[in-house]
Amino acid sequence: MNFCWSTRKDFEVSYDLFVERFPELGWKETRSTTVFANNSYGLPADEYGLIEAYCSDKDCDCRRVFLNIASRKKEEIVAVVTYGWETEAFYQKWFGGIDNEISRQVVKEMVGLGLNSASPQSKYANAALKLVEELLQDPNYVARLKRHYQMYKEKVDPKHFRKRDEASKVTAKPKRQRSR
Repeated sequence: MNFCWSTRKDFEVSYDLFVERFPELGWKETRSTTVFANNSYGLPADEYGLIEAYCSDKDCDCRRVFLNIASRKKEEIVAVVTYGWETEAFYQKWFGGIDNEISRQVVKEMVGLGLNSASPQSKYANAALKLVEELLQDPNYVARLKRHYQMYKEKVDPKHFRKRDEASKVTAKPKRQRSR
């Protein structure tokens, strides 16, 4: 099980797989890639799936994803990579301030890309991290992760997360017509 620090600092939150809440779309849009022998990552030749998981805490807006890197041949997770797409300033505010070494470390782990320190990692974890770093260069993939995060949060916490459909109905005030 994966864990996330909440803003309450004394409470751990679990993450759930996106495919559990959105099975058809989740499997259709799960990123996968084939890695060939003698690759630059140091991974064994295999097909790898990046299975998304998001925070299930209704009071949390951590804006990050856990990517469970699954090996098709081994049928196991070789790494759990985290990706937080917001700035360090965002996570400092989200965490409630930085007042000790633990809070500094938590914020540092929230920003950007890294291996999840609370998850078991295989000997290929650092190699998988390099692969994910390259895949995240694709802005369409990053946009998909953010869209999946929003969809997931709308499902688990509709009270705090507006539906995209409702958000799209909000329109700007009409411009005043000039009188001639």
